[in-house]
Amino acid sequence: MKHDDEVTVELPETVPVFPLPNTVLFPRTVLPLHIFEPRYRLMLADCLAADERFGLLPPARDGSPPRPGTVGCIARKTVMPAA
Repeated sequence: MKHDDEVTVELPETVPVFPLPNTVLFPRTVLPLHIFEPRYRLMLADCLAADERFGLLPPARDGSPPRPGTVGCIARKTVMPAA
């Protein structure tokens, strides 16, 4: 059953993955992130140059990268204006 507010979205075949522990991103919410690691800053710069979407996944319990089959979500990068 489809609800009136549901939207069908085409997803890319691959997306960059941002491992983020202890975080849940709900639909239509904003999650302020302070990105300081150079590899993730580069990844988000690539997102801006492409279609602005990236995956949010929890890392494995031992801190290693997310394993195949891990449940996560697709987020879209937006730039918030300075207050």
